[in-house]
Amino acid sequence: MSRRRAILASSLLGAAIIFGTATAASADILTVNIPAPVSQAEGLAANVAGVIGIGHTQSDATPTTGDSVANAVEIGGKPPLAVLGSTQNGPGSTNNALLDTKQTPLGRIEAAPSSASVTQTATTRQADSNAALGRGNLLNPDFASIAVLESTSSATHQDLLSKAFSTSDALVLNMGGPDGTTIRLLHSESSSSGTGLTYILAINDTPIISVTELTDQICSLSLPEALRVSCLEVTGGVGHVTSEVLNATVGGVPGLSVDAIQASGSGGSGAVQTSSAPAPEVQAQTFTKVADTSRSLPRTGMTVGFMASFAFALVALGWVLVGMRKVTSD
Repeated sequence: MSRRRAILASSLLGAAIIFGTATAASADILTVNIPAPVSQAEGLAANVAGVIGIGHTQSDATPTTGDSVANAVEIGGKPPLAVLGSTQNGPGSTNNALLDTKQTPLGRIEAAPSSASVTQTATTRQADSNAALGRGNLLNPDFASIAVLESTSSATHQDLLSKAFSTSDALVLNMGGPDGTTIRLLHSESSSSGTGLTYILAINDTPIISVTELTDQICSLSLPEALRVSCLEVTGGVGHVTSEVLNATVGGVPGLSVDAIQASGSGGSGAVQTSSAPAPEVQAQTFTKVADTSRSLPRTGMTVGFMASFAFALVALGWVLVGMRKVTSD
């Protein structure tokens, strides 16, 4: 019997050591969630010399919050009057206008309207902004509507994915509502997915003046050195795209610059990584321990499972020693 007890105790000792080692190793595996980068969208209907801006919108979404800025008219990056712009930091919405008749039986007129909003849930942060030099409708929005020098920006952050989209238009005329006819003059749009689009004139988002015709006949004209013009440019790729209808410089470099109908969007994807060794502290990262739960004890160098297994191994070792002593005496 003593010999059997010794064999049993030895087996328990080996199992305890293996279990304790495996528990410690598994507890050290870390899951590292790397959030997606901040998404940023920006639209600009017109800008002169970097000083005067019209229809300028910016939307940012981060892993924790969102921010939106919409300036119908700005000087030096800020609206000269509070009613000419709207700003929203964190959840909520803000709307302003220099003049707003509200909806009447004859229609509605808005001078320098702007709106900024941020919505937030446990997993998603979204920021939206819109601004224009002027908007209006006849009788009602579904009969006829017009928008002049308008831009819209939208940014979304969803933990491991962020995306942005922005548009700018010189003129948008609609007849018949969403299912009617829409005419756009000088349009630019950009998406963080890697797509950008510019055109001069379109009906229901179908360009009727091709880019080739325009660049061949207008943007490639022989101009004096004092005047430089570039048209219909889309730059960037997946993660960041900028599109612009017109950029002009008057008076050489440096000179007076004019940008018209510009849009940009940036975003990307996060990642999930695992490591069997303690990971270094990383900016804007979250760490989730695989073996931990919300009610587990704080870690102090050894895991609870390993400590329990180690204690069990000591007890089993005592049994072995006692068993060997009896075997020897027998």
